[in-house]
Amino acid sequence: MLKKIIQHFMVNQAKFSAKQAIKAFPDSLQKDILSLFDKISLQNNDYHSETILMILQGKSLEIPYRIYFEAEHNHELTQTENLILNCLLTRHHNGFIRQKSLELILSANEIWIIPFVFQLLGEYVIQILEVVKEILSEELLSNFVRFIKENPSFFEKTEQRIISYWNCYYRGKFPKKEDYVGFQILEAIKTHK
Repeated sequence: MLKKIIQHFMVNQAKFSAKQAIKAFPDSLQKDILSLFDKISLQNNDYHSETILMILQGKSLEIPYRIYFEAEHNHELTQTENLILNCLLTRHHNGFIRQKSLELILSANEIWIIPFVFQLLGEYVIQILEVVKEILSEELLSNFVRFIKENPSFFEKTEQRIISYWNCYYRGKFPKKEDYVGFQILEAIKTHK
């Protein structure tokens, strides 16, 4: 069984490049993505070839499920290039890097960060959920609601993951669902007008 799991993992590994990154963002960012990839050097640039399909403003996006690369650069990155890189790093295999990258993109007033932020709501790292809850604003909630309208099945899956991770990892600490940060975020989204 372990051999099959390892084979599946190895078969689904690929090298990450600008071509994959372009699929994760609106077309208007293609020039910025190409410029970013000219400036950075990817070390161990693997990613899990499974992607998360989402729609943003009518355009299909393919967000990488997990990336395993370290990005190094000696060039000055533009604000947009930094945002793109940090959006991608929210998919990093290391939860600390995901959290740091989330903190770096949350202040941006760009609709295209929403799929990357929303994806993190369905993960098990409670510190990431706490970061999102801390900065929940009317604007972010409105963007989440718009995103959910285009991605209802993704929202359902995210909600199921929040329930599952609470049940598996946090139910002992938060016996009442309403005390768990994931449910607090869900309630804020559901009640936002």
